[in-house]
Parts: sequence; structure tokens; C-alpha cells
Amino acid sequence: MREEGYVHSVEVVTAGSYLDGAHTAGTTTLKVMDAADFNEEGGSFIMDGVTLDYVSADLEADTITLASPLSVDVEESTALDISPLTYEKQALVVVDDYDEAITAVIPHTLYDRLAEGMREEGERESVSIELRGNIWYVEDVFGIEPVIDGQYLENVVADDVLDGIITEVKLANDAVTAAKVAVGAIKPIALSETLNDTIMQRWTDSMDDPSAWTIVSQNPGATFEFVNEAEAPSGGKVGQASGYVTIKGTSPILYDPDSLYRVTARVRCKNQSASGVTSFYVGLMGLAGDKVTMVNRTGANSVSSHFYVAASGMSIPASAGWVTPVGYVKGRSASPSGSTAPNMQSPTTVHDNVRYVVPYIWLNYNVQATDSVLQVDSVTIEVLRTGVVTANELAANSVIAGKIATNAVQAGNVAAGAIQTDHLAANAVTTAKLDALAVTADKIAANSITASKIVAGAIDGQTIKSPDYVAGVSGWKIASDGSAEFNNVTLRNGQVLSGKELFYGGTPGLGNLIFSVAASTGTDPFGNAHKAGMTSYAESGNININGTNATWEHSSGSKIELSIGGGQALQRFTPANFGVAWQDATIGTHRTTDHGTNTPGLFMQGPSTTTNTAKPQIELLGGSPTQNKSLIRMTGQTRVVGDFETTGHTALGNMRMGQVIITFSASGVPASATVTYATLPGSSYRAFVTPVSQGPGTFVTGTSVASITGSSMAVWCNKVTSTGTGVPTQNTVYWQIWSE
Repeated sequence: MREEGYVHSVEVVTAGSYLDGAHTAGTTTLKVMDAADFNEEGGSFIMDGVTLDYVSADLEADTITLASPLSVDVEESTALDISPLTYEKQALVVVDDYDEAITAVIPHTLYDRLAEGMREEGERESVSIELRGNIWYVEDVFGIEPVIDGQYLENVVADDVLDGIITEVKLANDAVTAAKVAVGAIKPIALSETLNDTIMQRWTDSMDDPSAWTIVSQNPGATFEFVNEAEAPSGGKVGQASGYVTIKGTSPILYDPDSLYRVTARVRCKNQSASGVTSFYVGLMGLAGDKVTMVNRTGANSVSSHFYVAASGMSIPASAGWVTPVGYVKGRSASPSGSTAPNMQSPTTVHDNVRYVVPYIWLNYNVQATDSVLQVDSVTIEVLRTGVVTANELAANSVIAGKIATNAVQAGNVAAGAIQTDHLAANAVTTAKLDALAVTADKIAANSITASKIVAGAIDGQTIKSPDYVAGVSGWKIASDGSAEFNNVTLRNGQVLSGKELFYGGTPGLGNLIFSVAASTGTDPFGNAHKAGMTSYAESGNININGTNATWEHSSGSKIELSIGGGQALQRFTPANFGVAWQDATIGTHRTTDHGTNTPGLFMQGPSTTTNTAKPQIELLGGSPTQNKSLIRMTGQTRVVGDFETTGHTALGNMRMGQVIITFSASGVPASATVTYATLPGSSYRAFVTPVSQGPGTFVTGTSVASITGSSMAVWCNKVTSTGTGVPTQNTVYWQIWSE
């Protein structure tokens, strides 16, 4: 199949392809954009600097089957170069009957007929192309007279000279004058390396020279062309990308690691896609010493992961207009950063293997639809020489304040003793201008710090304070009376001799005082009154005293006082963990109505649990009880003033007392119940029982005890045989026993 069309651009590429999508470690089949360059029977290729083997290639499906799985994740659009490296010249040909331009291989016989670079209208060669298998080839060049690429002409003699073509040997000395050279005829790439480096101190392109750029990659249907644009700030033309396109400069710039480079570009969104806001990249592509092999941030020969110092995925809506990102780069390193570097004080680096650079731009990166249109007005790479002007080149008093940029003078740029007292303007040295610990004794000349050199208010004879000092809020202050205010202080050893400690919940202020330690009452600066001693003002929360012992000690009459506005005041004691959930023991005061309105009362409640058979117990100066029941034990002399009530057993010295309920099984049949009590001392006992009855001798005819021991006895009771109203089926019997 043969077709005819015109050449849009020509470039030299390495044989291979690019990954169609990202691939993860463990993958054995790679999807590529075009597998035409790969051998169907297998071979090798280079990806990110690593040579990999493949066993087959499917040219229809554009897939490659690896000999072994990938060991790492690989990004989309990563280059796969046939190994050993093979270079070929390709032309992008526009054919009327095709929706997209066709990439055709240029055979070696036509290399000198089609020069590299992009064509403008009126300069495009007409060619015929032929499809052989899956690959298009340029068959012939006709129509417009082609440009001859002189690098392919060798051993030209006088007889080889055609009309209008002058070679070097035909030129006499001084034959080429300024008048003979057309404007724009001499490109940087045609200059010697030394002259090229001199000119490249400031490389700039206003997108009026298509040969200065070449397309690196583009999506199907995407286009990049040079068009007239009346709104272009730098000139009448712009480079315009519709859809995803990456371009690079064609003139390599010798990279000097000791120079600081500034990279800028002016870009705008001409038409924002219906799919959303797109983005772009601006930076440098690294090249090796051969000016062809690419060197990215990892050192790999790849079109991705280069040095996007000015813009990296920068969003650009149509409303933003023209934007001019700026980036700085200096030096080399083994692992350069992938971030932008907009600050000239913190430039990024290129890889150690980079020797040349060219401008590199990605357009319509995240929104790649062809209705997303970006325009590039100008691109500049300029060298900012540093260290060229030394003190010897400066005339006396030539550097005035107006010539020094903000933050330009750093500590490392000032010679020892260079700044004297008379060089400093009044109030020039402020706290913000000094790094921490920057001023040491050897940096200060004798008598150089005078009153006029100190910012007003920094030292007033009474205090030394930080610039941001606000009482109780920020900064610090040391007063001449010995008082001071700091934030977040750590004290190692030492002692507090007097004063008070105030603790706040959050920012100190009225109502935020939660705890104080003070020798006397007083009021803090915010109006919070505090008490003498240790006082907690929190409405909720805990006061925790951790340790083996907690002791309050003072003279006779001192006290521990719990005050509460109403209701109960409680002290709670939590027993150790015995493997079950115990309730707290409690000592408290309350108001009761047992013996009149608002009768004050003191109560004690022992710890208990409902998960076992243990019951509450309170001991007063006694040993541990052996009975599994409620017990109050008072050892020694005990005086009870007022009523003394008990609903359980009571043990007082050598006496025990209590009550028991006896249930009758039938009228006239005596019944008994066994009571137990804390073991009595001695071996001789006396016991008494008496019933609780509405009619002694009528309903209950008698009570007695039997089987008396030091810790138990049987209490008997007999009920009358008659029945009637009020005759009980149970009866309470009070009992008492003591030892002799």
C-alpha cells in the first residue's frame, strides 16, 4: 500500500516503544504503545537502565512476554529500547485520507534528504510512503526541493558542487560577511562547543523557530504546532498543544555544575477541556556526553523522571491566563530531587552523569483530551554566575543598602571583622536577623555594641524580654527584681524556696484555674482567687496521690476538711484487685431525718461485691473477722451517746448480741434456729433470749437456748396451739450471750 503526504517533523529515535500504562512487580506480559520494533521470536531490551530478556512479541496485540517477571513497579510511558541500542530516523507524515499523522521510517538512502526538526507551512517536503507489514517507510521525496543535511556529505570535491550549493572548500577567506548571512540562519547547534557555551549563558526561544523543538511523545490524535497568536506577550507565535504532547529542545546546552541555572516558561490554557483542568511540566532533560543518550533522575536512558524544576504537574485553568513558573538548578548528585525548586537559595541538582541539558516540557498531562489546548509563549534557560564579583572588584562604598536584595547577605558571605560598628545603621540588627547562637563573643568587636545598635525596648534597664512577649500569653521576660516568665521550662534539681504554683486548664485566664499550691490566699493576674495550701478547683476529675504512704501532719487541732454545698461529702477507698469487681469503701457525712429534720449523720460503708459470697464489713481497731457476714467490731472501751441500733450481730468485748427469726412448722410444735457469732473468750457462758410478741403468753408460750458454745447456740421458741387473728407463723427472738 502506497500513500502520499507532507512531512510535519523529523526526529532520530531509539528503536523500541513505551509502556502503555503502569505495570506492577510480578508482571510477565507488558503492554506497549507499538510492538513493531520488537522481534516476534524474542530478544532483549533496556528499561530504566536495566537489560531485560523477552521470549516473544505479539505485533498485533502490542504485547511483550518477559523471560522472568518484573522485580519492581514501572511507571506509565517508561521507554523500552531495543538492545543493543539501535537508532533510526522517523518522519511524521500527514496524509489527507487519514485522521492521524503516520510515523514512517526514513531509510538510510534518504537520511540526507530529510533533516531533523519541525516544518512550518511552505517548508514541508512532499513524500510517498509505503506500508510493509506493520511498518510504514518513506519511499521518495518530491515536490518542494528538500533541505540537504550537510552532516551526511563526506569527501565533497569541486566536481560535486551543484549550482547554488557552496561547500567550505569553495569559500575564500573572509568571503562570508555579515551581509551574506540571513537573519536566523546560524543556529546554536551549528556553533563550536566553546562558542555555543558562551551564547548559551542565556538561551531563550519565543516559539518562532520550529527547528528549535522536537516532539518526544504524543497521544494518538494529539497535535503540537506553531501558530500565530496576537495575544502572545513575547512575539507573534506560540507553540500550541492539543492533547497530551511532550517536547524538548534540539540544541544541547553544556551543563556547568558550578553555575546556577534559572529555568522559566510562559504558559497558558487557551481552551479548558470539558473533562476538567489540565496540568503541565517545565524543566530540563539530562543528556550524556554524546548529547543523545538521556539521563534522568535515576541515571536511566528514559523519557520520564527528568528534572522538572520550574513546574511539576502544575494545574492551569483557563482563568489563570499566562503563568510563568521559575525553577533553579545547580550541581550534580547521585539521587536528585523530583520536586520543583522555585527558591534560588535552595536549587535542586541533576544526576551525576548529566553533561548536557535541553529544555523539556510536558503539556496537557492529567487531562489529555484533545479539546484541552495549552500554549507556550517563551522558554528561557539562563546562567546566573555566582562568586564572579569579589571584594577586589568592588569600589569603595559601591555596595549601598539599595543594591542588596532581601536575605541576600548570609553569615557565610561575611568575612571576619568585615562589619564594624560604623557599618551598622541604627536599629539595623534585630532579633529576626540573628540565627540562634550566631553571635558569639569572638564575633563582637570591643565597644562595638552601643545603645544605638539595640532595638528600642529590647533591654530597658529593668527587664530583658523577647520581641513577642505578651504577659501571660507569649514570649519570655526576666525582670531586674528577680522575677521571670517563661514558657515550657525544664528544671533539673534545685528547690523552690517560696512563692506559689498555679495550674490552668488550657490558656491561662479567668475561670481556668484548676489547681494551686500557695502559702497564703491571693488572686492571680486573671482574677482567679486561690486558697492557702494545695487546692483543686476542678468541678470534675481526680486528685491522685500515688505511693506507699500519704501523710498529713500538723499541730494539735489540725484537720482534713471536705466541704460540699449540699447533700453528701464522701471519701471513697478502692481495695486492691482480688480478681472480682469490688465496690468502693466509703466514709461520708449526710443529712438524715431518722431523728428529726436535717439530722447530721456520719456513715461508713465497707467494700463489697455481688459476684461472690462476701458481704460488707467495717472494722474499728480490730482484727480480721472470721465470719462471712456483716460485722461491726469495737475493741476496748466504747461509748455510744444516743440511740444505738443494729440489725445484725453485735460483738462488744466478752458479749455478743443479736436477733434471729424462727419459723414455725405447725401450731404447738417448738421450732429452733442456730445463731453464730464471733468467738467469745473463756469457756463459761451465760445466754438470754426473749421473744418479740404482741401477746406474751398468748401467742408465744416460751423461749429457751441449747447447745451453747463460744461461737454458736440454738434458740428455741414455742407457738400456741390456738389460731386466730394476729397469730404469727414466724417470730423474732432477741438473744444475748457473754463469757464469764
